[in-house]
Amino acid sequence: MAPIGRLSAARAAVERFLSTELGAQEVRITKIVPVDRGSEGWSAEAEILVPNLEVKMLGLPLTQEVLEREHYTLELDADLTVWSYENVRPEDG
Repeated sequence: MAPIGRLSAARAAVERFLSTELGAQEVRITKIVPVDRGSEGWSAEAEILVPNLEVKMLGLPLTQEVLEREHYTLELDADLTVWSYENVRPEDG
């Protein structure tokens, strides 16, 4: 697969994982780079918007959903499967 095609596929895999597994309503990938761990893989950083669980648990009647911003780092293998992810604070770097 061409490099641009692999990059697009890696971006799509990150977006799909964050949306389906973490319930992200919006995903903004801030960094994605290829890594070499004996095979081709990817390292990515993303900012996501997810529903605020504390507000949801209060059961208040809201006119719109309250979202909170979270930051994640992810590692993908050569098959574009996420094998590692971590919620990080922006100041952690």
